[in-house]
Amino acid sequence: MSAWSLGFSYGYHDSSVAAINEEGVQYSGHLERFSRVKFDSRFPHEVLSWLSEEIDFTKDSIVSINYFELPELKFNRQIGTLLANWPQSLKLSKYMPTMFGKSRKFRVKEILGSFENILGRSLSSPKINFWPHHQSHAASAFFLSPFQKSIVIVIDAVGEINSTTVWLGDRNSGTPLKLIDSQDFPDSYGVFYSMMTLYCGFKINTGEYKLMGLAPYGRPLYSQLLKKDFVRIHDNGFIELNRKYLDFLRTTSMHSISLAKLLGQPPRSFDASVSQFYADVAASTQALLEEGVFRLIEHYRKVLGMNLPVCMAGGVALNATANGKISNYLGNDFLFIPPAAGDAGGALGSAILGLLVDSAAVDLNSKLILKSARIGKQYSESQVSNLLDSLGIKYTRPTATQIGKLLSEGKIVGWFEGREEWGPRALGGRSILADPRLRLGQITINEKIKFRESFRPFAPIVLEEFAEEFFTMKGKSPYMLKVFGVKDVKFLGTDIPTPSEFNYFEPINIRERISTVESPIPSATHLDGSARVQTLSREESPLLHEVISSFKRLTGIPILINTSFNVRGEPIVHSPNEALNCFFTTGIDYLFIQGCLIDKEANLGLVGNFKRKLFDED
Repeated sequence: MSAWSLGFSYGYHDSSVAAINEEGVQYSGHLERFSRVKFDSRFPHEVLSWLSEEIDFTKDSIVSINYFELPELKFNRQIGTLLANWPQSLKLSKYMPTMFGKSRKFRVKEILGSFENILGRSLSSPKINFWPHHQSHAASAFFLSPFQKSIVIVIDAVGEINSTTVWLGDRNSGTPLKLIDSQDFPDSYGVFYSMMTLYCGFKINTGEYKLMGLAPYGRPLYSQLLKKDFVRIHDNGFIELNRKYLDFLRTTSMHSISLAKLLGQPPRSFDASVSQFYADVAASTQALLEEGVFRLIEHYRKVLGMNLPVCMAGGVALNATANGKISNYLGNDFLFIPPAAGDAGGALGSAILGLLVDSAAVDLNSKLILKSARIGKQYSESQVSNLLDSLGIKYTRPTATQIGKLLSEGKIVGWFEGREEWGPRALGGRSILADPRLRLGQITINEKIKFRESFRPFAPIVLEEFAEEFFTMKGKSPYMLKVFGVKDVKFLGTDIPTPSEFNYFEPINIRERISTVESPIPSATHLDGSARVQTLSREESPLLHEVISSFKRLTGIPILINTSFNVRGEPIVHSPNEALNCFFTTGIDYLFIQGCLIDKEANLGLVGNFKRKLFDED
């Protein structure tokens, strides 16, 4: 009999549920994959129903239910912001009643307390805990890490009040997670990065990684201008933002008239082409973020111990470009970031905190350390084959060698195998795989399969034992959260327009710019010669490891492109039906799904039975 701690994140975005017991992390589900609503914020009924299928709650006890933040404290901050900016903030007041609605945060305790109705069975009343937002993040980073003692840094837009916190994690201490320092909203790296994301024409909460992907096309020409009046980075790494640029404190718009005046250009509209100007603003934003995070790490290592490793969490910790540079600075084995560093990960962090408080049987030294990100839902081979048979879909039972050969011939393969990944990255459970040697594969896959901006790069998945041979890294990178240099890259050079030239505001020629970089894996190499690397061990996924090994035997390259199995604006596929729909309505050539291989050409008569949903933005 096990004692379970459940953690919940919902009410803002990235709703999720996590389940953990004395044996460690067992399950976590992201609501958007179940509901098919990107960044779904609703109560995660569907995820909880799935957990009730995996866990026998009639025999096992639930020690506690845990929520990832303190609703009252967040509400007090929102009221305080409203009053501090009155009467300009009058229009914002219309959003406040939603805090009291049936599904909102002031009803969290009631909703969590009634989950017996969701499960359809009677349970003994569990304890309900509320944890500070940043403490939930910090717990998800430190306790899942391999470190006995570590500096823990949490950076996001805002929790309840905090935007940046620094913790000392020590498994052997009576206080294993101790708050050292904090900074409060609206002085926030997350707010700064989101504001610049919106200014460059991408949506907040969905476009920050697009800004990161655009940055290598630009130069940090505007960093000093932004630092002159908008952004100040203190010696300890904390950020200070000039309030005159923070229109969202007073109005319903994140756009800042003052920011447009400072940079000399209006914000880019969502559907406009990207010019060199906005690429340079993106590069400037990325440079300032990296400068601040480096100062944070340097300062608190001096304060807490220069030899201590670092754990990071919060939305800003998903910035893989910054993470790669931090990793090179510290040493790759001295930086840990959980796969779900954003708010979805807060559910697991809160579950860990609940178990530590409410169960004396937890082994802090080994059981909690994350072994794999594959802790989501799984479908059996019989479930899939029965579905394919019922739909009249022709399929074969391939070997890994056969799949490796298809990939070596330039075929694009949808990959649906094993349990789902925890977090926003496809890590070999729900992936699209392709040959990284394709010269313009980045543009082809973006336009014909992903239906998204052509400048966005693809990540390589490399056999762990060959990673150091192809990338400027040491050790492992299993969660695709760090960017490293690609070895043997040559830069041919190109004339990039300057602000004084007439074509500075003309659309960037992406195809031309990509062709200036020569790489052994061009489709997985970004414009600056980098790649967001995922290393794969045989233990993590034996079948996929053998597919890549087969590809290596044929090509000499132990690497594939690995991008998420979805299209623009759609969550990563969750069910076999969603995988089939994505496969039949995009340019994917083959679908491997739980032991079955589907050749699209052999099933062309079925294509019309599937429809692709159109989305405005992801």
